[in-house]
Amino acid sequence: MGLQFRVNGRRGWVWTMTVAYEPDDTYTVWLTAGRRVDGILQLNELSCERDVYCDELQGTVEAVYDAAIQTHNGGFIKL
Repeated sequence: MGLQFRVNGRRGWVWTMTVAYEPDDTYTVWLTAGRRVDGILQLNELSCERDVYCDELQGTVEAVYDAAIQTHNGGFIKL
Protein backbone atom coordinates (compact mmCIF):
# COMPACT_ATOMS: atom_id res chain seq x y z
CA MET A 1 0.00 0.00 0.00
CA GLY A 2 1.31 3.45 -0.77
CA LEU A 3 0.95 6.85 -2.33
CA GLN A 4 2.44 8.16 -5.57
CA PHE A 5 2.45 11.73 -6.87
CA ARG A 6 4.31 13.90 -9.35
CA VAL A 7 6.61 16.70 -8.24
CA ASN A 8 8.28 19.50 -10.18
CA GLY A 9 11.69 18.49 -11.40
CA ARG A 10 14.03 18.73 -14.31
CA ARG A 11 12.58 19.93 -17.61
CA GLY A 12 11.89 17.04 -19.98
CA TRP A 13 11.64 14.52 -17.15
CA VAL A 14 8.69 13.37 -15.05
CA TRP A 15 9.65 13.23 -11.39
CA THR A 16 7.55 10.94 -9.20
CA MET A 17 7.58 10.60 -5.42
CA THR A 18 6.41 7.25 -4.05
CA VAL A 19 5.71 6.61 -0.36
CA ALA A 20 5.14 2.95 0.51
CA TYR A 21 3.88 1.59 3.82
CA GLU A 22 5.90 -1.48 4.79
CA PRO A 23 4.79 -4.49 6.87
CA ASP A 24 7.21 -3.57 9.69
CA ASP A 25 5.24 -0.31 10.31
CA THR A 26 7.77 1.93 8.56
CA TYR A 27 7.72 3.77 5.23
CA THR A 28 9.97 3.76 2.19
CA VAL A 29 10.29 6.98 0.15
CA TRP A 30 11.45 6.89 -3.48
CA LEU A 31 12.06 9.73 -5.89
CA THR A 32 12.34 8.67 -9.52
CA ALA A 33 12.75 10.52 -12.81
CA GLY A 34 11.45 9.14 -16.08
CA ARG A 35 11.28 10.12 -19.74
CA ARG A 36 10.76 8.48 -23.11
CA VAL A 37 13.65 8.32 -25.57
CA ASP A 38 12.87 6.77 -28.95
CA GLY A 39 9.76 5.17 -27.45
CA ILE A 40 11.71 3.50 -24.64
CA LEU A 41 11.02 4.54 -21.06
CA GLN A 42 14.14 5.53 -19.14
CA LEU A 43 13.61 5.47 -15.39
CA ASN A 44 16.23 6.65 -12.88
CA GLU A 45 16.06 6.32 -9.13
CA LEU A 46 17.17 9.65 -7.72
CA SER A 47 16.76 8.72 -4.06
CA CYS A 48 15.47 5.98 -1.77
CA GLU A 49 15.06 6.26 1.99
CA ARG A 50 14.03 3.13 3.91
CA ASP A 51 12.88 2.51 7.48
CA VAL A 52 11.25 5.93 7.88
CA TYR A 53 8.95 6.20 10.91
CA CYS A 54 5.65 8.08 10.68
CA ASP A 55 6.88 11.02 12.76
CA GLU A 56 9.84 11.45 10.34
CA LEU A 57 7.84 11.06 7.13
CA GLN A 58 7.12 14.70 6.25
CA GLY A 59 10.69 15.81 6.94
CA THR A 60 12.10 12.90 4.95
CA VAL A 61 9.91 13.62 1.90
CA GLU A 62 10.91 17.29 1.98
CA ALA A 63 14.62 16.49 2.49
CA VAL A 64 14.67 13.96 -0.38
CA TYR A 65 13.06 16.48 -2.73
CA ASP A 66 15.27 19.39 -1.63
CA ALA A 67 18.43 17.30 -2.03
CA ALA A 68 17.38 16.19 -5.53
CA ILE A 69 16.71 19.78 -6.59
CA GLN A 70 20.19 20.75 -5.35
CA THR A 71 21.90 17.78 -7.01
CA HIS A 72 20.04 17.52 -10.32
CA ASN A 73 18.80 21.09 -10.92
CA GLY A 74 21.49 23.30 -9.43
CA GLY A 75 19.13 24.39 -6.65
CA PHE A 76 16.40 25.76 -8.91
CA ILE A 77 13.10 24.49 -10.29
CA LYS A 78 12.99 25.47 -13.96
CA LEU A 79 9.41 25.87 -15.06
